[in-house]
Amino acid sequence: MKAGKSKQYLLLDGKPVLFYTLALFEQSSVIDEIVVVLSRADRDLAEELIFSPYSFKKISSRVDGGKERRDSVFNGLQAVDQKCDYVVVHDGCRPFATDKMIEESVIAAQKFGGAIIALPLRDTLKQEKKDCFIDSTIPREGLWQAQTPQTFRFPLLLQAYQRALEKDLSVTDDSMLVEQMGFPVKLIPGSPLNIKITLPEDLILAEMISNHRKVSRT
Repeated sequence: MKAGKSKQYLLLDGKPVLFYTLALFEQSSVIDEIVVVLSRADRDLAEELIFSPYSFKKISSRVDGGKERRDSVFNGLQAVDQKCDYVVVHDGCRPFATDKMIEESVIAAQKFGGAIIALPLRDTLKQEKKDCFIDSTIPREGLWQAQTPQTFRFPLLLQAYQRALEKDLSVTDDSMLVEQMGFPVKLIPGSPLNIKITLPEDLILAEMISNHRKVSRT
């Protein structure tokens, strides 16, 4: 983002991006506890911008992240109450998920063991050969773009991450590890508005989405 701070602490309509993500899970009737995984370098900033100004009663733990996403999620899973039945993993920089997405993913995970929010691809995909020349066109039928939340039976996801660490597997999302173990994962249609704020232009889109939501509520 080239903003001098981690993107989840950038302001969106006057509040940090992470505030909106945490508020969504705080208000969800199907969420009992929240484990926040954050960079050790950001602890003071998180305290200043998130934990001191706002009261989130469901936050049970604040856990240091790891070198890679795999390590961060595993650290978070270790802090989850071992009596937990289902765990929902969500990107801190994806503030426009909805309570319906959380609930639908939990219901599907109860039935199938795992479920993720995703979008059917709308655009044609091109495989690059080299030097930005097209090698082939990939049919988009049956292809989905993964989002979060991603929800799984807690013991299943914990086992999947333990296996990933043992085998030193690279992880880009949670479902891939469960898929590799041979377990089915249900796709739940998401929303194009459920963006992950990653690039500077994403913050512009986020402001527009935030304004749209405020207008929709009036």
